[in-house]
Amino acid sequence: LCWTALDRLLAMHEKGILSGVPCAQFLHERERIREQIQNHAWNHELQSYANVLDGDGVDATLLRIPWYGFEEAGSEPHEEHIQASTEASGRGPWAYVSL
Repeated sequence: LCWTALDRLLAMHEKGILSGVPCAQFLHERERIREQIQNHAWNHELQSYANVLDGDGVDATLLRIPWYGFEEAGSEPHEEHIQASTEASGRGPWAYVSL
């Protein structure tokens, strides 16, 4: 959620809602966080992001990644999250997730 917080602060600044935002610093830190997530949360065996850095678990919170703007809905990583999350739930394609 740190990535999302920085992303939203930058968006608010761009819309003129918030002033005094250290944009260069926030952009840099947002990118560093993205790199950490991509390098340490992506689990190659699961073909999905894990629910913790360097982990091997998944949960339904991964389905919110597009809502946060980190990945596009329908992207290959997002489709893989859906599959991994529903398989982990034991409910298969009939899992109900309230986003």
